Amino acid sequence: MKPSEKTKPVLFIGPVSPPISGPGIKNRNMIDEMKKMGINIYVINTINWKKRIFVFLFKIVFNKYDRVILSVSANGRWLTTPILWVKSLLFQDFKYVVIPAGGGLYKDLTDSNILKQNLELLFLSKADVIFAQTKELTHNLKKIKRLNKIMYFPNFKKKVVIEKKDVNNKSFRIVFASRVKKTKGVELAIEAINDLIIEENIKITFDIYGPIQKGYEENFLEFINRYKFVDYKGILEPETISDVISAYNLFLFPTYWENEGFPGVLLDAYIAELPVVASDWCYNSEIVKNKENGYIFKPRDKNDLKKKILYCYNNPEILKQMSYRNKEEAKAFFSDIVVGNLVDELNYMDWNI
Repeated sequence: MKPSEKTKPVLFIGPVSPPISGPGIKNRNMIDEMKKMGINIYVINTINWKKRIFVFLFKIVFNKYDRVILSVSANGRWLTTPILWVKSLLFQDFKYVVIPAGGGLYKDLTDSNILKQNLELLFLSKADVIFAQTKELTHNLKKIKRLNKIMYFPNFKKKVVIEKKDVNNKSFRIVFASRVKKTKGVELAIEAINDLIIEENIKITFDIYGPIQKGYEENFLEFINRYKFVDYKGILEPETISDVISAYNLFLFPTYWENEGFPGVLLDAYIAELPVVASDWCYNSEIVKNKENGYIFKPRDKNDLKKKILYCYNNPEILKQMSYRNKEEAKAFFSDIVVGNLVDELNYMDWNI
């Protein structure tokens, strides 16, 4: 940027926690990091936008900003990208980028009906960049010629250093920390651990943290009450997750939720120096490198999950080596590095922020 040029403010549109959600935490961390860099940023929080839809739309249509970062889910894109597309046609200096929540964008652009595909491609075509969460998603989106530019922009966490807690050796302690719903695999995990306790006569405890999906509370609590080794521990603040879960032996992520992208909880586990056992689902195998910093099992396959957990139980020295690798792995995903790269890229494209 030339010395005579003034920096431009940025409009950020997306869900910002609280309440706690993966995209909301990520967006809050991104905004905080950009403010640290001295960027003037105005936020339109999309949480509960349906309750104030006219005010929400008015703010997007009539704001004065010509630099926009859109970080929303598929529903949010359908509502906002048509407005941003029109603005890009009306105002020559108007620029916007899209950061899709989760990993479902490629599927949305290729598996939906033709009219829907073409409309979304049209509204995304004027975006300076679409920032994709994983390398595989980045590669796939680059195949779509109508999109302008695709760049890899992984999930990230605030830079934090924790002291790894001593683990209680009386039992093998496993933890899950994410949104609690059936498609995250919590019931599968409980059944697998229960089989191991009975068949192998070993001591395992399983603690679950995270907000319970609305409508699933009663079924979930009724299900876990059948098992003495399971404990639901409530919701952790984002700043404390890694510190709390560092007192465990293993992090379990048995998801089969269709829209997984780059789950932030995997980074929480790495910061906590925890090996991870994760399902080979969506992009998990890109993030959890099998036999290096964790183990991948076949999705929804209880027997394969049991094998991986039992192997971890029987090989504490291997888990220690993985713990060290994960501590080092996490450093590449601290927000100052990842968000700094994003800002550098935007300024390279003359955003002048």
